[in-house]
Amino acid sequence: MSEYNVFKDEDLEKDFNLFISQYAMCYEFIYHYLSYKELVFNSEKLKGVFWTYTKNAHILQCIILWCNVFGSDSESNHTHWKHLNVNHTYGGFKARLLKEINLTEKEWHNTWKSIKNFRDSYVAHRDKEFDMPVPYLDNAYKSILIYDKWIQYQAFEGTGVVSGMRDLEEIAEEEKQKIYQEVKKLLYK
Repeated sequence: MSEYNVFKDEDLEKDFNLFISQYAMCYEFIYHYLSYKELVFNSEKLKGVFWTYTKNAHILQCIILWCNVFGSDSESNHTHWKHLNVNHTYGGFKARLLKEINLTEKEWHNTWKSIKNFRDSYVAHRDKEFDMPVPYLDNAYKSILIYDKWIQYQAFEGTGVVSGMRDLEEIAEEEKQKIYQEVKKLLYK
């Protein structure tokens, strides 16, 4: 390790680098999710095959990105949140998630499973027999915002390594306004 490295602990550096990857995926999820929601809201005005495929591309990308961080926690998914070795005081992320999202373990598992199964059976592989509707992603969106807050205010607490990171909830509000303005420009030229 270089003498100029700000990290004194290799595990902390590895966790921080993993979080940076996750943060980027969470940001992308938020952008695609908000874009999808805005396009669906304006579906009556945005008719045609192009807009159908555009909405579909946004929602499918949401599924992929969310599963990168929250899907399978196997060794092959190196970006999963469970691969962080950070502060799990107060029960860690899962406890905070269930409390803030107001779901039981079973309800969360069902949400997780529906999204992961949709990814596995439709987004990634297009199983012939698969006929499940697109899962609702409201709780997936909330889980990303909760994860961001857990990372920034609890998981790396006392390390100083995430100070200065922008809160994804603030970014989401800004992006929502930008997306709204872009769609408005398209509709009212």
